[in-house]
Amino acid sequence: RRVVPGIFSNDGIGARRYSDSRCFKEGRALHYVILSTELKSSITWRPDPLAAHPADLLCGDCWRPCLLRLQSRSLRYTLRKRDGVDCGGTCPEWKEPVFRDHCDVVEYNVPFFFLDRLAVDIDQGLITLHERDRSLPSMVATATPEYAPRCLPIVFRVDLQSAHIWDSIAKHYRMSRRPEHIVNYVGQVVEHPLLPGISCRQGPEGEQLWDDGSRYVGMWEAHVYHGQGQLVDTTGSLIYKGEWQWGMKHGEGTYFFQQEGA
Repeated sequence: RRVVPGIFSNDGIGARRYSDSRCFKEGRALHYVILSTELKSSITWRPDPLAAHPADLLCGDCWRPCLLRLQSRSLRYTLRKRDGVDCGGTCPEWKEPVFRDHCDVVEYNVPFFFLDRLAVDIDQGLITLHERDRSLPSMVATATPEYAPRCLPIVFRVDLQSAHIWDSIAKHYRMSRRPEHIVNYVGQVVEHPLLPGISCRQGPEGEQLWDDGSRYVGMWEAHVYHGQGQLVDTTGSLIYKGEWQWGMKHGEGTYFFQQEGA
């Protein structure tokens, strides 16, 4: 159906939810084609996803085949169990925390939050994940979540074409360094309206690790949770996912509970 005047207003597409919009009620469909660089050009460490591709993981003194994949908030890689010595292979077993076990393969996840930088050596085809300095007061005072990587730096080897792609991503999203305006926070900040020189959290993308090891990922307004976001515990399991308003749960959301026994 044709696009009519006013269809791109808040009334037309919904100020908060698409189900409240005129498009939804009238059965209209909207299709957008927007360059991703236009959407996220100012957000560091929030790259576009990169599909899984062959790579090698440096495991001890040998290279172990893997599939390497880039997410918007983490890097994931998958290993075959039969490549490990416990399954008849020749490579040492990998001791990193498992993200998902798929029976014959195991998937691992490295959140960007725990990285200081991502370095790419095009000549040698190496991608190195460097650890944040754990001697910093902010890291010493914070409980380490169970899903945090243990064996950094982690080194991957890729072909020349992939190395150029990774190098371009690292430069575009400024992943060669980590600016930290607020302790254990990664995301957009603005200058405090009343305190010159002081930053406060604000924007659609922000990630905060708290001293008890819990982590919030989502939207911020005036330094507090506001909008869509999720809170996870030290194991990476969801505690709450949904809407927030001025730092408190408000609106539609889901609580998650761990229950044992009958």
